[in-house]
Amino acid sequence: MTWVAATAAVIYALAPIDMIPELVLGPLGFTDDIGVWGILAVLVVREHRRWQASLRA
Repeated sequence: MTWVAATAAVIYALAPIDMIPELVLGPLGFTDDIGVWGILAVLVVREHRRWQASLRA
């Protein structure tokens, strides 16, 4: 499930369609992209910790 969410986050961030468009709201339009990248960062860190724990076990 983590990989599905991470893939969706990357696709959303790269897609030309946004929930909050930058052309209309300027810098405020990047808030949804920053949120998606933040979620992606959390997912990557979580998976890295799981991987490290599996190596120790």
